[in-house]
Parts: sequence; structure tokens; C-alpha cells
Amino acid sequence: MRALVVHESLYGNTAAIAEAVAEGLAQARPDVEVRRLPAAQVGTPGPLQDLDLLVVGCPTHAWHMSSVRSRTAQVTKDRREFPDRSHDPDAEAAGVREMLPVITAGAPGVRAAAFDTRLDSRFAGGAAKGLARELRKAGAVVVGRPTGFVVTGMTGPLREGEL
Repeated sequence: MRALVVHESLYGNTAAIAEAVAEGLAQARPDVEVRRLPAAQVGTPGPLQDLDLLVVGCPTHAWHMSSVRSRTAQVTKDRREFPDRSHDPDAEAAGVREMLPVITAGAPGVRAAAFDTRLDSRFAGGAAKGLARELRKAGAVVVGRPTGFVVTGMTGPLREGEL
């Protein structure tokens, strides 16, 4: 069996959840080959061939999946206001939204799950439901409920116990 965890991250919080998901899968099922890739590094459907499980996660921006525009705006704002703030190496690269056509190219029939990172507020929204909907439209069989992991502030960190 093969599983792939694809994510995008701006401040490293979503990447930390993706790493925890990959480690949890590997521990629960030692017979499963588990890989984790940033969305920007997926590139072609190659890594998606012969998958048994696809897990996709991204941060929530403006109540939904982030976009090139929302990520670039945030990084630009941070550079201006907080020059010492660090970002994930792929923060300004293609994210889950942009890579969905490639990610879902290998999706027909594959079991898939979606997660996001979000603020703990009913006004913050969440990206996981929309991400699950896009996976389903691409032909994936979405398993479980789309899940949100809480960050304590715009840049994190993750709420205690989220990992």
C-alpha cells in the first residue's frame, strides 16, 4: 500500500500537521509506504500513481483555501511589518489550490482525506470542506470528515495538543 500526504504551509504549522499525519500513518500501518510532499513539489502526477490513500492539507486564508494572491499578500505584509519573521520555504510557490489539477489527476477512485489549519473562531472559516469537495469532484472517495487543526494566532503556533 502507498499513502501520500500533500500540504502547503506559510509559517510551518500546516507542515507540522502533515508530518504528524505521515508519522501516524507509518506507525499505525508499518506495511504502508508513506510519503509527504509540499504541494509545490508534486510537479507531475508521477508521485500520485498507484496510491491507496491521499491526504491533502492547507492553511485557511479568508475563510477558504489559500491562493497565490493571499499567500503573496501575507508574505509581502510580513516583510514590511515583521522583517525577522520566517516563512516556510515554499510559502510563495504553488499551493494546494494551484496544484489541485495535478494532485487530483491520480485521484479517481483513490481514498482521500482533507485537513486545514485555522483560527479557533466561528468567523475564521475553514479550508478543509472545500478541499474535500474538490477532491470528491475529481473522483476521489473522501473518507472521514474534513478536519481543522487550530492555531493560536495568525502565524501560530498550533494550539497545545493539536499535533
